[in-house]
Amino acid sequence: MRGLKKTKAGIKQEKEAVLAIEISQWEVSTRAYRILKYYLGRSISEPVEVTIRHLLGFKKSEFLRMHNFGIKSMKELEEFLLKYELHLEMSNREITEWLER
Repeated sequence: MRGLKKTKAGIKQEKEAVLAIEISQWEVSTRAYRILKYYLGRSISEPVEVTIRHLLGFKKSEFLRMHNFGIKSMKELEEFLLKYELHLEMSNREITEWLER
């Protein structure tokens, strides 16, 4: 019955893949996508695609200060993250703990 049970390493690898999901693949509205791509893309010094991992360290208040990013977009973003048992303002320690669960 080998292969039916996921190994801890396999689960961690799947979670690493979740953190690497690029913004273009996020399940959010076009409005939220465009705002996030613009603002988050500007906050990263290297020209890379924005991923879920980039998002996690931000505070809710930082998103709400973004032009046209309101309560509805915020709720949409939080619900998207909850699907993966993630949330905003996660520290590196919290992310590591999430990966190890």
